[in-house]
Amino acid sequence: ELIEDWVHRGIGILLITSEMDELLTLSHRILVLYRGRLVEEFSRESASKDGILAAAMGYGARREAPGSVGDLEPFGPGSEAGA
Repeated sequence: ELIEDWVHRGIGILLITSEMDELLTLSHRILVLYRGRLVEEFSRESASKDGILAAAMGYGARREAPGSVGDLEPFGPGSEAGA
């Protein structure tokens, strides 16, 4: 409730959480880091649990979306996309 009040007053908030429902409810923009690097940015409208989770696990979410998380290719050091 306090966070929602701050948002309505125009105060910027940096929310760090692993609670996906909280993240999707309170955020206007979601930035996902993997190994200290920004790997994905989502708007509230484009964010999904699967997309955020895939990016947080280091998968190449910026590439064409696969059918499921199991179809994703790794992103990061040593992978073709991270090279």
